[in-house]
Amino acid sequence: MFNHLNVNSRRIVYLLCNGEVVTLGNKSLKVPHDSARKLLALLSAHTTSLTQTKSIVDSVTSLYPTFDFDSIKKNMDVSNCSGGDHGYKYKVGKIKTCSFRGLAPTGREWEYDFKCNSHLIYGPNGSGKSSLLGAICWCLTGRFFRDDQPPCIPEKITAYSLDGSKKIDNRDDAQSLLDENGNSSYAIPYWIEIELIGKQQTIYLRRTCPDILTMKKDTGEWVQLQNIKEAGIDELDCELRLLMLAKISHMKFGKNPDIIRLLAEVTGYGDLESIADLAEDLAKNSKTAATNKENKELSPLNNIISECISNIIKIADNNVKKISSYEKICKSNRSTDDVKDFGLAINKLIEIFKSQLASDLGLIIPDKENIEEYKKWQEQSNNLPGLLNGLIVELNKPLNEIFVSSIDFKGLSKDEIDVIEKKLDNFEKRAIDEIKERLDWAKKELEDNHLGLMLKAANYLAEDNINCPVCTQLLDNVPEIKRELICLKVKSAKEYLHKQLDDFWRYLTGELNKIVSASQRDESRKSLMFRINEDWSNFKKIHCKELLKQIAERHDLSIDILTKEILQENYIPFKIPHSCEDSSNLYLVQFVEEINKAKNYINLCKNINSNKKDIQIKIQSILIGNEGKTAFKEILARAKTNIDSLSSLLNIQKEARTLYKGIEKAEEIKLHIRGLRSLADSADLIKVIKINIREEVKAIVNGKLGEKTKEYYKNLYDKDVFEFNQLTTGHAANPDIKTEINIYLKAGDYQVPMGPYSNAGRMRALLLSFAFALIEKSKDSLDMIILDDPALSLDDEHKARFIDHLVEPFVKTGQVVLGTHYERFYQDSESVFENNSKLVLVPKKRPSDQIVLEAGDLLEKVTKAMEIQNGNWREIAGDIRVWIERTLGTLNGYCPIPFIVFNNLPLSIDNYSKITDIRIASQRRDLIVSTLKSKSIERIIHKLHHNEPVNEPDVRDALKVIKEVEKTVNNEIAWLKTLHNHAIRHRQVHDGNKIVLNNVSFKKQEVEKNIQVIRKAAAAHNGQGIDWDINEEYSLVGNSIVHISSDAISPIGQYGQYLLLGNVEIQPKNGDLVAFETPDLKKYLRRFWQEQDGTIILEGANPTKPFKPIYVNSGKCNVRRVIGILYKQDQPNHNNEEWSLNGFSDNWFDDILGVRVKGTSLEPIARDGQIILIKKFDVKTKIKDDMLACVSIEGVGDVIKRCHISDSQIILSSINPNEREATIVTKMESIQHAYELNGVLFETGTGKSID
Repeated sequence: MFNHLNVNSRRIVYLLCNGEVVTLGNKSLKVPHDSARKLLALLSAHTTSLTQTKSIVDSVTSLYPTFDFDSIKKNMDVSNCSGGDHGYKYKVGKIKTCSFRGLAPTGREWEYDFKCNSHLIYGPNGSGKSSLLGAICWCLTGRFFRDDQPPCIPEKITAYSLDGSKKIDNRDDAQSLLDENGNSSYAIPYWIEIELIGKQQTIYLRRTCPDILTMKKDTGEWVQLQNIKEAGIDELDCELRLLMLAKISHMKFGKNPDIIRLLAEVTGYGDLESIADLAEDLAKNSKTAATNKENKELSPLNNIISECISNIIKIADNNVKKISSYEKICKSNRSTDDVKDFGLAINKLIEIFKSQLASDLGLIIPDKENIEEYKKWQEQSNNLPGLLNGLIVELNKPLNEIFVSSIDFKGLSKDEIDVIEKKLDNFEKRAIDEIKERLDWAKKELEDNHLGLMLKAANYLAEDNINCPVCTQLLDNVPEIKRELICLKVKSAKEYLHKQLDDFWRYLTGELNKIVSASQRDESRKSLMFRINEDWSNFKKIHCKELLKQIAERHDLSIDILTKEILQENYIPFKIPHSCEDSSNLYLVQFVEEINKAKNYINLCKNINSNKKDIQIKIQSILIGNEGKTAFKEILARAKTNIDSLSSLLNIQKEARTLYKGIEKAEEIKLHIRGLRSLADSADLIKVIKINIREEVKAIVNGKLGEKTKEYYKNLYDKDVFEFNQLTTGHAANPDIKTEINIYLKAGDYQVPMGPYSNAGRMRALLLSFAFALIEKSKDSLDMIILDDPALSLDDEHKARFIDHLVEPFVKTGQVVLGTHYERFYQDSESVFENNSKLVLVPKKRPSDQIVLEAGDLLEKVTKAMEIQNGNWREIAGDIRVWIERTLGTLNGYCPIPFIVFNNLPLSIDNYSKITDIRIASQRRDLIVSTLKSKSIERIIHKLHHNEPVNEPDVRDALKVIKEVEKTVNNEIAWLKTLHNHAIRHRQVHDGNKIVLNNVSFKKQEVEKNIQVIRKAAAAHNGQGIDWDINEEYSLVGNSIVHISSDAISPIGQYGQYLLLGNVEIQPKNGDLVAFETPDLKKYLRRFWQEQDGTIILEGANPTKPFKPIYVNSGKCNVRRVIGILYKQDQPNHNNEEWSLNGFSDNWFDDILGVRVKGTSLEPIARDGQIILIKKFDVKTKIKDDMLACVSIEGVGDVIKRCHISDSQIILSSINPNEREATIVTKMESIQHAYELNGVLFETGTGKSID
């Protein structure tokens, strides 16, 4: 359960869980009670899962109740906590990769055998050395190298098609980008397999994306691991030996919790600190959770409880106040039992009042043995007060609001009835005539098809009867038609005869609507008796629910009798003559029904008018009644008192239930809060372990680790102007600060932090010293270190010291894999790796190319193997094939035309032979190709490919032909390298063009002033003070001024400052700073170099920021030497040029005096004999931090120093970092004069001495 903890952490946990006192960090430590010990054991057992959980409080509280601490404690044997590290001292043997970064194309495998040897690897940028080193690290740690950040786990990236239309997600940045054909690849699995050879055993590790780690031994099966510890490899070893040195470029001292955490690992108590961190997190979150519970849950609940008590007190009558538990629940210390007793008492009162109410209302209470009925009674009786009160309110309304359909019926008055009856009688008579006549006419139309047309014509017949109204012919010519038209003339005036039969019936119905509307006729469907019964049913349904229904139903008979006593008048139905009767004529039947509805409506209105008063009296008697009667309202009135009392009791019962639940929930929350606070208290007792671990870390850092760091740094910088003073946790005044670690340098009587006073080289040296000192604290599970360009920012001298003093001892005892892109550094390091492997990587021609190694001394090793004659001819033949592959890869890497086909030697050789470029198609190329195609070479390649035996003659024949062409191969590679180097520098090898240098004059920016030099001065105060005897004047006429708009020569000249350029007579020399304008009018501010072939190289002079060199090999160029820096600073124009003309006024020189430098104390600002420029104005009251100034000090003299302000003191430090000189600390009042430095003249002969 605790095997995941390192040995030291496990031992401390066992002792503390058993209640023992341990000493850690020179302090005693004990966990005082069992609950805290149980928590310590739980956190220790579940460290990994709890570190990853989102809510540590929830996770711990769920684990705590079932965590059997007593049983676990019995198995805690401290004697099992010794050792644990097997000292395997693993080194890297073979490495095999697939689709990883730039080692090989996607889907292709690549392998290399390190053979446990140290390796020195050189390769230009992009050749794949970081990918190779990062592959080892990813397999062992899950993190790989990236230049933009410290080693990291693979991340998902989003890619887009070139036109931006397609988006590709879910792609790891550790996967190869392209396949062997140069096509993009997406979400392809990648993996790395490494052979680790140790003192006692050999194991194989494989890591597969996304992050699956497996292991096997020589004869075993692959087994998945949770972490690298399970393979017997210490995680601290991986951190220190593989990742630490890759973090240096991103590392800083000061506030850095990551280094502090690492130092805890170094002490062996890293896991213990993780446990303490969990405890600290748990304590904090438990307290927060408890506070949130109080504020967000308990406090609102207490408000609800208070409100319940307040409501009970308001409602309670004497019956309630007499309950014995009433006073108890009103007190603040009430319990759930008190509330329970009170609730039971209220329930009894409710039952009493319900029984009385049932008696008042005449309700029957079901027998308790009839469980379902009694339960229903209880539920409905609880609703009774509300229903009763609602019913009483309803009965107080006017009857017409209750009996809406009957008493409130809005019908016709007596007068209206008389009028409508007369209209209806007349309509009936007229309708009978019209119906009879229309039906007769319909029969005639059936007999004569033209009759309808004749009727229409008659309607238009003129009075003179001369012409036909249809065809306009004279009617006298057709006397029969004339007679018929004259007969029909009277009928044609009757509109209803012209209508179609269906329109005729609609016409009659429309006429009826004018007398009695359709809505009025619809009212006739409900009789007065029906309406009264309907109103009564609706009243019961809405207002007499549940138990009240029993009371209402007692009056059903009274209502029924009332309806039967109603006097109703009858009416004579409308009928049509027998001659017109036709049951098949639906229109006729429907019309008869509509007239009868109208008559029925009139009859309804008559009945209501005649019975309304009597109905109201009878209904009033039934519902309201008189005193002593059994009317509905009187029954309810008798129960009113009990209704109100029961209603109050039911409200109190509701509040009591809410109160009980609230108090019960509050107790539960309080218990939870107590548990959280108890958990926080226990966690607080555990988190103090961090204090002891910090003491342990402090002891190591301020002791052996600091001493070793100092020793290493002295080996790198033994004559540094700043002496290494101390490495400390916290800072110099308080080493107990938990999150800081600092290095201090000695400066006189002070120690200063390294950061502000270290250039890039010194910073790198300090960090390397610290890292290598830490490596010595690692375990023995690994015996190798990985170094990827470790000596960045170091100059050649310090790079050599780094190799000799830090790297070489590790090479002698273990395995070092060092990669660099600095050729000089590689060459200087070769002697240290003399008896190991030295590899040169070839530049990649295409992004899809695999990593390629130069053949190096492989042929020499093959020759030595032949001399031994151990009989392993197949292995030697394999080395020959590797030599051929590497040689072709090298030729391809430097060749202007790529020809390699992945994993296809014959096709690659053919492609090489077919290149027609005259730079490649030479006799050397042809000789190489013919050798590689020779029978001897093809024979061993064929046998290796087909797994056939290889014998000694095969190997000797192949080696012989290769030896004969070895020199030619080397010459060809040298030639291709020359082509490659010139190509990347934009040169042609045999270019005959010449460069013309024009020492241009900038008339608009020329100075017309002189400068007066008044003194000689040094920065020291030891006798080389300011000399007042100088008095010279120099002319600056003819010199030009340009504006700096880049960092190319920083810190010599800063962005925004101005440069003074020399006169036009002197050409630049190698090493001069120049303002240069190329033939394409681009402006550069660089250091000038010219090679023998005339090529000009412009290099940046900024030591901390690289600038790509500019190569110029033809055309006319403008150039002026830089001879001075003016510290006036303005914002330059943003035109992407490194210098510009900016209208500088030479009036600036009116207030400037010159001081000639004596000695080296002002380097690198100014050298011996050069002139510094100062303002005439005394700035002693305006001294600023980091100001360069000539300062006169009372009792000391005149010095030139860098000024630092500290409270009321001023600290004057040396300008030259390479000369040791005590820092001057003085009071501000001691400063007599101060003159700010405003520039430097590098050349003193730029003008003419007038003195």
